Amino acid sequence: GEWQADGFVSSASWLRERCHLSHGDATSAVKLARTLEEMPAVADAFAAGDISRRHAQVISLARAPERGAPFAQLDGAFAAAARTLDPLRLRSLVRHV
Repeated sequence: GEWQADGFVSSASWLRERCHLSHGDATSAVKLARTLEEMPAVADAFAAGDISRRHAQVISLARAPERGAPFAQLDGAFAAAARTLDPLRLRSLVRHV
């Protein structure tokens, strides 16, 4: 909520200004953070360094609001797959699912 206290209209706009990010990078970072809040197994794997930011982003980019519940059910499976697949293969798996 710091972005609100600083008078910004969104967390992405706050990131753009404070971290000198492009619009796309700031938006992607916010989406990734929201995905990690909803997918604890993926978040734990990322925090432990077991998967890369790119792995987590592959999952995040595919997770739309209407897919939230199914993705939550697949949280552990996606985390396990991300530990063994490179990001390109993970993307193919996520798309297939």
